[in-house]
Amino acid sequence: MIAWQMLALGPGRYRLSWSATTASGVPATAASFSLSCRLKERKPVAARSDGQAGQFEATIEPDGTCTGQHLTLWLAPSATEVRVGNIALHAMEKGAVAAAPFPF
Repeated sequence: MIAWQMLALGPGRYRLSWSATTASGVPATAASFSLSCRLKERKPVAARSDGQAGQFEATIEPDGTCTGQHLTLWLAPSATEVRVGNIALHAMEKGAVAAAPFPF
């Protein structure tokens, strides 16, 4: 676990996006995110990549079973430096509301 942010997301669909690259600009798949009700519970989100520029995105769908969710950044062991940035969370439908400050 590298970093986390407590969120209060209403039920709905959200788009999580971020960039992750090595120091030489190669996309870095070592970085991943999870969304769960408990901080140390790891439920990775399925990420899609543009394949070239190190841009990633995932759709997350909290169901309202917990009042707060932990969005957690994980980093797999790697011999190279990984740079993560441009983290954003956007509601994809009406009624989906992010009620906590974002990004980290």
